Amino acid sequence: EYLGIVRMVRGEPEQAQRSFQRLVEVLGDHAEPSRLVGARHRVAQIQASQGDLPAAHATLNECMATTEVLPFELTLDIRESLARVLYLLGNFAVAKEQVEQGLLDARGIHRKRKVLLWQILQGLVSSALGEYEAANTTLRDVAAAWRADGDLREIARACRHSRPRSSTSRTRTPL
Repeated sequence: EYLGIVRMVRGEPEQAQRSFQRLVEVLGDHAEPSRLVGARHRVAQIQASQGDLPAAHATLNECMATTEVLPFELTLDIRESLARVLYLLGNFAVAKEQVEQGLLDARGIHRKRKVLLWQILQGLVSSALGEYEAANTTLRDVAAAWRADGDLREIARACRHSRPRSSTSRTRTPL
């Protein structure tokens, strides 16, 4: 597990993916579910970062199938990855469903940063669906909240890493 993380940090995504896939194989069905699904989640994140969105989508769906036995925060992280992949694939309606549930869950655990990150994704999905007024309001609210905390860099990073795959999709994000 640590080898995969080290390889990710060192900028070796292919080797990191192989390390996590090997970990999944070694753990098999006998491991603690959170450890096994956590490794699968890492594989999906690497797949998505390498542009293999269909594979990431399939892996994340496998992860979501076992969320009832996982720690809540891991489930929330997997849902966020799935929502982002759906958004990047251009499946905005399904991404919106995941975002709505994720936002509800994040608010339930009272984690301001997670809520704001979910709201950024909500704004991006709303914009992609042509719901520009809702997107504008959401993203302005997020910017104001982050500005109050003094860190707008996180907003820029979140938006930069969340662009839909299709160049023909409606993705104009009004600010």
